[in-house]
Amino acid sequence: MKKTVIVLLTIFIFNLGIAQNAKDILQKVKNNTEYSTSQMDATMIIKKGNKKLSEMKFKSYLKKGDKDRQLMRFTYPSRLKGTAILSSGDNIWYYNKRTNRVRLLSKSAKKGSMMGSSFSYEDMTIDFVNDFKSELQKTTNKYYVIKMVPIKDKKFKYLIAYILKDKYIDEKIEYYNDNEIKYKELISSDIKKIDKIMIPLHIEMRDILTGKSTEMITDESSIKLGIKIKDSIFSERNLKR
Repeated sequence: MKKTVIVLLTIFIFNLGIAQNAKDILQKVKNNTEYSTSQMDATMIIKKGNKKLSEMKFKSYLKKGDKDRQLMRFTYPSRLKGTAILSSGDNIWYYNKRTNRVRLLSKSAKKGSMMGSSFSYEDMTIDFVNDFKSELQKTTNKYYVIKMVPIKDKKFKYLIAYILKDKYIDEKIEYYNDNEIKYKELISSDIKKIDKIMIPLHIEMRDILTGKSTEMITDESSIKLGIKIKDSIFSERNLKR
């Protein structure tokens, strides 16, 4: 009986150690890729197969703090110019320039497609360290492979992240639904070190079920890190400027 207890305790401690290691790895990823403030320009291209369906450009402002805040203001095409998406903590607002209306997205709306892309609105506000219970599934010569189960209700059941061991950045993230079927995957490439921060200049979300994909390409020359950004930038009032 004592031997059984010791074996079970050993297994428990071993599993606890793996879970802790997974969180440590994700914290290193966060430290390695996170910046306090940023401003950058990006292009979003939506495709199905090799056919381009639409192209949008936007300017992004980000500020970290008690609540992470991000503003995306679209500059192209002309029909979308001035339209904006604001996130602050768990809240996301959508401003339609044509109707001059601001809408606070509901819980279900945040799970929907962002601007017709393969990204959901909630994909843009994920915190790998604090929003998940994580487990290191295996290590390879190239990757730490980590399973992440969301603490709060999300559209996906869990994620599988492939973390580059030499850069501590996620190169691929797989999304699994309630049936444990992989339905999306996020691929990061053209990873550059800018001001000691690892930034993927090209990310692509692939929707496996629909065959659609969305590329986000950041203009490296537009990236400004650690700059001063006024809190008023991230206000509902500023959405209508």
